[in-house]
Amino acid sequence: MSSGVESAPAYLAEVPAIATLDLRCRVSGEGVHVAVDHDGRWESALGPIGPGLAALVADSASGTAVALVDRQVRLSTTALTLDLFGAPPGSGVVEAVARVEGARPGPVAPLGSAPGDFVAAIADLRDGTGRTFGRATSWWARRPGGPPLRVTEPPPGPEAGEPADALSRTLGIDGLLRGDGTVAFRLARVGDLCNRSYTLHGGVGALLAQLAAVASLDPGTRVPQVLSLSVEYHRAAGTDGGPVHVTGTRVRQGRTSAVARGEIATADGRPALVATATIAFRAAP
Repeated sequence: MSSGVESAPAYLAEVPAIATLDLRCRVSGEGVHVAVDHDGRWESALGPIGPGLAALVADSASGTAVALVDRQVRLSTTALTLDLFGAPPGSGVVEAVARVEGARPGPVAPLGSAPGDFVAAIADLRDGTGRTFGRATSWWARRPGGPPLRVTEPPPGPEAGEPADALSRTLGIDGLLRGDGTVAFRLARVGDLCNRSYTLHGGVGALLAQLAAVASLDPGTRVPQVLSLSVEYHRAAGTDGGPVHVTGTRVRQGRTSAVARGEIATADGRPALVATATIAFRAAP
C-alpha cells in the first residue's frame, strides 16, 4: 500500500469537522471513500437533509483525494455540483467515492499541477447497499503554504427563535426566522465544524445552504426532492470567530418543481457561499 493511501485517514483526522461529525474514511482502488450515518442527529424541522449529507461526504472525499497528491498546499473548494438521479437514503449510510479527474483509478496518481492550479475531482454517491444515487463534481484551488493559525472564537450569545430539533443541536443552529419565500438562521459559531484552515468546512456549508434553500419553499402536502445542487464558494466564512449567517430564498415555485437559493454570509454580511437547488415535488407516501 502506498504512503498516500495510508495517509488518507490520517489526513481526515486533521480536519476538525470530520472527527466532530463522525465521518469514516477508507481507500480502495476506486478512490477515497467517506461515509456518514444518516441517523437521528440529522433530523430537521426545516426539511430533508439527504442531499446536504451527500454534499458533505462528496466534499470531504474529493478534498482528501486532491490533498493526497501534495499535502504541503492549502486547498479551498471553488465549486461543487451534485446531480442526483435517485433519492438519497432517508436513513442508513451515505457514502462518496472520489477520485481526481484525469487520473487513473486511485487517489494518489500524479496530477502534474503546481500550487496555484485548479484541480477537478469527481465522486460517486452511494447508499449502504452500494446503490449509486448521484454524482458530484468539484473544482479545488491549490495554494502554497500550510494552514494558518486558528482563531480563538468567542462564545456565542443567545438568540431568539432557536429551532428545537436534532440537527440544530448537532450543528449549533439558532435564530430561525421565516418569511414569505424566505428563511434565515445562523450557525452561532464555526467551532470544530471547520477545515484544516479553521474556517467553515465546505461540505458543512453546502449542507446548510441546501437546507435553507429547501426550507424557503411551501410544498404543501408534497415532498420536495432535490434534483441538483450547484454550489459556488466566494470566500471563507467563520474567519473572525463570529457567527455564520444562512439564508434561503424561493426563486421560482410551480406545481411540480421549484428553484431555490441558499446563501451563507460572513459576519460582516459579505457572500461566502451561494447554492442553487433545482427541486421536484412528489406525492407524499
